[in-house]
Amino acid sequence: MTSNIIEPVASAVVTRLLAPFGAAVVAGFGVGSRIESIVFMVVIGIATNAAPLVGQNWGARRFDRVDEALRLCYRYCLVWGVIAAVIMWTGGELFVTLIRDEAEVVATATAYLYIIPITIGFAGMFNTANGAFNALSKPFPPLLLSLLRLMVFYIPLALLARQWLGHVGIFAAAAFTNVVLGLWAREWNRRTVVRQRQRLLG
Repeated sequence: MTSNIIEPVASAVVTRLLAPFGAAVVAGFGVGSRIESIVFMVVIGIATNAAPLVGQNWGARRFDRVDEALRLCYRYCLVWGVIAAVIMWTGGELFVTLIRDEAEVVATATAYLYIIPITIGFAGMFNTANGAFNALSKPFPPLLLSLLRLMVFYIPLALLARQWLGHVGIFAAAAFTNVVLGLWAREWNRRTVVRQRQRLLG
């Protein structure tokens, strides 16, 4: 899958952008992203299940079920994003100190966990929409969206934001990118489903 290639590249880019702020900041990002990956697994599970649901019901011409499956997946992603954010806002610092206790590492990781998790739901929407595209035999949109997410949105925004906000700006750029690309992927997929359905029924 495209994400298997893009995600390691994105992680390497973030590390490179954070490097000028020192080893403690890079370490804090590593700790924060590892903790985030635990709560992110929930939306990955939702997105993974969306593809067979869409594919099976599309093949059976149960377009109402396709719409309902996607609607529920998007909703569950957003709800979990809120839950994950509350968990991290209330317990993020504690979770970090269980792994590292250096003050700057803890501060960086905690900042990451205050900013990123509220956008996990939108990242889940992004992955859900991409899974639905693949189920519809449309591999190009996920590829394009993944490239746009990294090259057009995240990297330029991170370079700009770090000039004003330091390493926190890099985290904020990632959060903003999650929201914008999640909504974009959802809308693009919705329009694709409508067009494909009209073509089949027309």
